[in-house]
Amino acid sequence: MASREKQPLVYTEACRASVEAALELERLDVNLFRSVRLWKPLPSSRAVFGGQIIGQSLAAAARTVEDATLRVHSLHSYFIRPGDNTTAALYYVRRVRDGSSFATRQVNVQQKGKSIFEALVSFHRPEASLLNYQDAMPLELPSPDSLPTRQENWQSILDAKRNRLPQTMIDFVESRIQAPFPLDMRNCDPTIESFSMRPKRWPREPKQSVWIRAIETLGNEPISHACVAAYASDYHLISTAALAAPRMFTMAASLDHSMWFHAPFRADEWLLYDFKSSRASGGRSLISGQLFRQDGTLVCTIAQEGLARFGELEDARP
Repeated sequence: MASREKQPLVYTEACRASVEAALELERLDVNLFRSVRLWKPLPSSRAVFGGQIIGQSLAAAARTVEDATLRVHSLHSYFIRPGDNTTAALYYVRRVRDGSSFATRQVNVQQKGKSIFEALVSFHRPEASLLNYQDAMPLELPSPDSLPTRQENWQSILDAKRNRLPQTMIDFVESRIQAPFPLDMRNCDPTIESFSMRPKRWPREPKQSVWIRAIETLGNEPISHACVAAYASDYHLISTAALAAPRMFTMAASLDHSMWFHAPFRADEWLLYDFKSSRASGGRSLISGQLFRQDGTLVCTIAQEGLARFGELEDARP
């Protein structure tokens, strides 16, 4: 009998078009949740989108914190195995501590009895402090309304380069344009997308800035906006590091991911995501990001180490 390719458990347009649908969890028990809506960025991707796992893990942890005055302030996590969108993901939450000012949760995500992701999430009751400062928001960046959308930018690249692109790249770009997407992302330097498509290029500084927001209007619960930010935070990190390479990577994966939440924000309003990579060697790159509200308030800091391979060993020794 001919084998049949496994299909995603639940794969509708809503799973990709709605960030709230992508973060949906079913509660199976007091500390146990399930997701059947995992999706891959591309059919050829080796794993589901890491940002979805991060966002769902934060959502699962938050649903076990009964004290409504506590707010998430940090998340530290590891990607252990690639996620599979043809089987359900189970989110096991362990209530590590419930204190007067802090609560700590451990989230273990499993598929087929094996761990694919592990996170520690901490919640804190906001309090007054004499210390109050932040990094300044980058200056002289274009406003989001003056920039092309992600789909418009890809279309302009395709229109300008169609006659010079191989069919595989044309198919890739067209699939990016047509695929439903729950976020409005606008790069402050639209030429970066075109730069990334070049088979060979001059390395450039590993930094970029992207305006980002959820397309749909979200509710007023702060944790909903934190989960959407967690979902979005996995975009552009490894690709920022790859800007310094003479060609695009052939394989990439998030290894670990940390977030610190500093101030209230709405994820359905424009946020500036500012990226830079400070170190790359041995196949791994360290990338950091900062999320700013339009009024200049730093609301979130992100750090990730990612794996990027280019078809040959880095720092190879004889």
